[in-house]
Amino acid sequence: MLNDTASYHTIAFEITDNRIMVKTTMAGKKLKFIIDCAAETNILDSRLPDRIFDNFNVTGKVNLVGVGNKKIEAVKGNLESFTIGNKKIEDMPVLITNLEKTCFSYAGCVDGILGLDNLSVQKVGFNFVTNKMYIWK
Repeated sequence: MLNDTASYHTIAFEITDNRIMVKTTMAGKKLKFIIDCAAETNILDSRLPDRIFDNFNVTGKVNLVGVGNKKIEAVKGNLESFTIGNKKIEDMPVLITNLEKTCFSYAGCVDGILGLDNLSVQKVGFNFVTNKMYIWK
């Protein structure tokens, strides 16, 4: 299955605090994202620099309900372009909210979460020996 390297993209990842983390760059800033198959959608941290949101188109607002039924408002929209490894994703649905509570003890904070909106529309595989993620074209 992996013999035809033209049929998939390869993205390196790290395991941090038992979470799959990938790195990317947006608007010249290095960012860390968690791969979270349980997250319904992709999320960007609202505390990122404004230039990160230059290719973000707002489509509305939503209320998110967290633990203990606490509600917070988030902005929803689409990133015109997002690149992970050598894979370019167009019009990626994203929520923007404060991710301050996603900070880890030693690894720092994450800048975003890649969830089912992105992962469910393509074939994805992981090699935990080589720390490589594969996204088929």
